[in-house]
Amino acid sequence: MTARDVELDTSRRSAKRKRGSAQPQKIDRPYSFPLNFCAVLLASLALAASPTSSIPAQGDEFVGPFPSWTNVKTVYGAVADGTADDTAAIQQGLDELGKPGHSPVLFFPNGTYRITKTLVLASRISVSIVGEDPATTTIVWGGEPAGTMIWFNGVAYSRFVRLTLDGKRRASVAVEQSWDMKHPHFDTGNEYSDNTFLDVDYGIHGGFKGGGFAETTIRRSRFLRNAKAGVALGNFNALDIWIWHSLFEDCYTGVTNTPGAGNFHVYNSVFRRSAHADMAIGNTGGFSARGNYSVNSKAFFIGGSTNNPATIDIQQNTIIDPADSAAISLGNQGPGLITDNVIRSRPWATGPVVQWRSFMDADVTSVGNTFTIPNPVNSNGRLISIDDRVVRPSTIDPRQPELPGPLPNLHRHIVEVGAGASQREIQNAILAAVRKNGTRPVVHIPWGTYSIAETLIVPASDIQLVGDGYGTTLRWTGAGPGPMIRLMGPTKATLREIQFDGATRADGIVIEDVDQAGSRVYMGQAALRAGKRTNLFINGLDHTKVQLEDLGYAYSPDAVSIKVIGGPLSAGGKMTEGRTNIFSGASSGNRISYEVSGGAKVLVRDLWYESGAGPGFANIHDRALFTIDGSRIASPADGTLPAFNIINLAGRATILSTDLDDRIAISGNGARASVLCLGVMAERKSSNYLLNSALPPAQAVLLNSRQISILPGIRSAATANAGLADAELIRKMLSHTRGETPVPLNALPAGVTDARLFRVWVSNGLNNVVLNPGVIRGQTPNF
Repeated sequence: MTARDVELDTSRRSAKRKRGSAQPQKIDRPYSFPLNFCAVLLASLALAASPTSSIPAQGDEFVGPFPSWTNVKTVYGAVADGTADDTAAIQQGLDELGKPGHSPVLFFPNGTYRITKTLVLASRISVSIVGEDPATTTIVWGGEPAGTMIWFNGVAYSRFVRLTLDGKRRASVAVEQSWDMKHPHFDTGNEYSDNTFLDVDYGIHGGFKGGGFAETTIRRSRFLRNAKAGVALGNFNALDIWIWHSLFEDCYTGVTNTPGAGNFHVYNSVFRRSAHADMAIGNTGGFSARGNYSVNSKAFFIGGSTNNPATIDIQQNTIIDPADSAAISLGNQGPGLITDNVIRSRPWATGPVVQWRSFMDADVTSVGNTFTIPNPVNSNGRLISIDDRVVRPSTIDPRQPELPGPLPNLHRHIVEVGAGASQREIQNAILAAVRKNGTRPVVHIPWGTYSIAETLIVPASDIQLVGDGYGTTLRWTGAGPGPMIRLMGPTKATLREIQFDGATRADGIVIEDVDQAGSRVYMGQAALRAGKRTNLFINGLDHTKVQLEDLGYAYSPDAVSIKVIGGPLSAGGKMTEGRTNIFSGASSGNRISYEVSGGAKVLVRDLWYESGAGPGFANIHDRALFTIDGSRIASPADGTLPAFNIINLAGRATILSTDLDDRIAISGNGARASVLCLGVMAERKSSNYLLNSALPPAQAVLLNSRQISILPGIRSAATANAGLADAELIRKMLSHTRGETPVPLNALPAGVTDARLFRVWVSNGLNNVVLNPGVIRGQTPNF
């Protein structure tokens, strides 16, 4: 595969803007503070307890609209009364969206927008289409039967959020995100959140015109009565579709790559009454379904027979009363991993509940699952079953978990930065907002490129720094190493929809004094690019929980992309609460993607990695706990460095359900090292991809794994098991991934860091993002 990114156009746009009439809540213009006041303010705030009452008890919030956004009613004349034809007005808005002199954000106020022809947005990057509220902002189809409502063609790093698309049972496709391969750009890095796709054949139909539909995030969306599929993937490059906290109700299939190809990962979503299946696959690859709930569907996860492998991880799902006896029926070779699911079958159902059989053989590992009928798991290859149990149906709790709704607009106080503002004006805006600490005020920086020659300081506070997407770029022009922006801890600050460019000379974002007991740093859909030393440096934390979702990090050929060092307690062997969890992501072109040491605990799930920068992927050394689960690691084979380089390990390294091009090597002192490779698919015809040269030898085990077959027509063959493993060792080695789940955001106590970054792009820094346990000496604020 080749890297699927596109270059982000960060050229400065004209300061002349079209302004809509939609006015947000009260807006302040910042004024200049005297220097001595700044020093006093910073000193007092650094000692103040962080507020908590302003942070939503659960989840987060929506901010906007802002004056820099273009209002489709006031600027283009859309009527939005449900009767008038708004097609031409909206199309004009799409034609001008993000063009020079035009805002990259098109805003739809409340109303019903009737369209009669397909809306088209082509060849754009870093734009946003934003509705006021999906409950009150609707686009309805009034065109010919079987039409497409919106086509995104070559659109990347963009957002489509807070809208309802109602096909009226006449439109076939609500959103066609399909690149025709004739226009720029490859479509990647897009977000669909807080949307409803209603009464269509397909909600999101992606990658059906040749290429594209990759690294796409779908969150808190509803797919209602989608007659063919809620989300459908159409080609082999339709990869890394991450679906979170969404509802699929009365659909034929919830998520599928048939007919088509590509892979998907579905998390914490709800499926009700799927007529065919909640999830279905034809062409194979790497898939996962984690933490979902299904009730009264025909089946949960299905796929036809083939002699091809598929690394599939099915974890912690609750499946209630599927119509088919086999709730999970897969016909590929695996290797599959099924852990901690609860499946209540209907009274007349018979086993197996999980049937996994290819034409030749299939390898399956089943651990800790709960069933209600005997003989629940069947495979025609190697089957490991540990701690699976059969219970009475009455003991199963059938209640559906509550899904989060669309993000609320809490109408925060806004400090508006003027277009083309100086660094000093941006700093003054931050300080003006900090004066309202405790109300989670917003500092809004409109689209454009801003010169930053000295570090921006965000004192310990709960402010939100918000741009207009990646079209808002802060670029370093100073002579020193920065950082560009420094968040003083313990912080409750939030960064949203903004880009930082370190110009190869400065650190990007430094968050310091973060390591209080119970602290958290959250990053959702962050994009970290071309860090010269690191893209993310987690520097000596014992207590902080770092939670990363749908993370992109790439193009650091001379760096360690993600470096995690444990704090002094962790390094000394103490049990600490700190950990780094990457629950989904995509990466490319790094020298070394991970370096883990010093007692750090790192979990990486559902990652797609493409190299291009030489051999090697992860260095795990000294005291460490590392697990990678459900990933594709396409690093060059047989180079000077192995994909996984495990040296002098005092701890555990576990590689699960992962497709590898290269080898796993263990060396140095192996006396305290345990390594488990379970459900690995090796893109090698030889079986020597786990190499244990440690002295004394490490405890190293290879189980239920596969490699490329030498026989025609059969893509993979079973690799012989190696090493000694009993049930207790497998439990121990799986405990890391089984014990970690994405934790919903919630308010944290005063004095505890709760830093949040949503769709923040950081590039070209020495270190793009750094998390420090304390204040770095010599870096006191200087105004």
